[in-house]
Amino acid sequence: MSLEAWISRMPVRLTKAGWWFVVAAVLTGISAYHSANNVLFLGLSFLLSGLLLNGLISWWNFSRLTFSNLRVGQSRAGEQTGIILDMLDLKKILPSYGLIALIEIVSPSGDVRLIRRFIRRVAGRRFVEIEFLWNPQKRGIHRIRLVRIESTFPFGFILKTYPMKLSTKALVWPAGVDVSGGLEFPSAHPDGLAVLRRSAGSMMDEIEGLRDYRKGDPMRHIHWRKTARTGIPVVKVGRSEQGRPQYRMAFDFEQRHFASEEQVDTYCGFVGSLSERLLEEGKDLEMILHCGDPLRIGGYAAWSRFMDELAVIEPSEESFADDSIRKSGFCVVSPPDILGRTVMSGGIGPRFASIASENRHSKVIR
Repeated sequence: MSLEAWISRMPVRLTKAGWWFVVAAVLTGISAYHSANNVLFLGLSFLLSGLLLNGLISWWNFSRLTFSNLRVGQSRAGEQTGIILDMLDLKKILPSYGLIALIEIVSPSGDVRLIRRFIRRVAGRRFVEIEFLWNPQKRGIHRIRLVRIESTFPFGFILKTYPMKLSTKALVWPAGVDVSGGLEFPSAHPDGLAVLRRSAGSMMDEIEGLRDYRKGDPMRHIHWRKTARTGIPVVKVGRSEQGRPQYRMAFDFEQRHFASEEQVDTYCGFVGSLSERLLEEGKDLEMILHCGDPLRIGGYAAWSRFMDELAVIEPSEESFADDSIRKSGFCVVSPPDILGRTVMSGGIGPRFASIASENRHSKVIR
């Protein structure tokens, strides 16, 4: 280990200003000794007292500080999010001032980023949330660690460092992709489109639940007694409506389709953004990522689980059984359809638009 690295790891060390202060004290002491000047001796006393006082205040500034938790909100690549550090100052008098917190973020590709946050004052005897602003650029699992807390308070002569061991992980969803223009999938066979067709006016087999009224719902499906009691229009949901998704889509992640990691991220971003838009439009979804199990998506909780899978999925060497999946009623979407896609106008493509008009009754699932 080099001398510079060894010094940088010392819990207490002089700053540049501190070294100049020491040099001034030494020169003053030498001058006082040779001249026997009482004024110089008095000045030397003040200098040494200031250095000692700096050390004592610095020690008190770090005493009884507790750092309890490091947490991250839901993150999406390309969007700013917050990393929260929970801390508590147990001192009754003279709270802590001028702290600097340093966190380290390691991306899935191994890139390291350091973020510093200056904390002007920590209120005594109460929990404080310190927020670090972070803009992740890659999907996947990011490792986050609180490296140390440091401070030069009060005079800037001494840098005191407090090493930390708090750590956490952040699961970053793929970046959002604009799908407002609509998309065509050249390889998607019409018979494999992602819908189990049925008439919008068909009678329900059996009433199994209620949901909020949506524009386009038949008036005969409104539960008038519940609507009159609550003042909020609700409609009856039948077994046939609960059991069938409007969109059934399978996404191919075979390795041969991707030339770079950026293409994988772009494809994941499209899949996530398309599912988000369809869900916001009230559609009931069923999705397959490569050869995984189908995931039914009818609400935010299920969609979050889908996005969690999408954040960590990697291209597979396993062959994608698209023919059998199409026969199961799924629309198969391959990376070439997206990476070399043609943007259409008016919604999310004429195929999907025509299907949506036939299937207006979707159940909001779980």
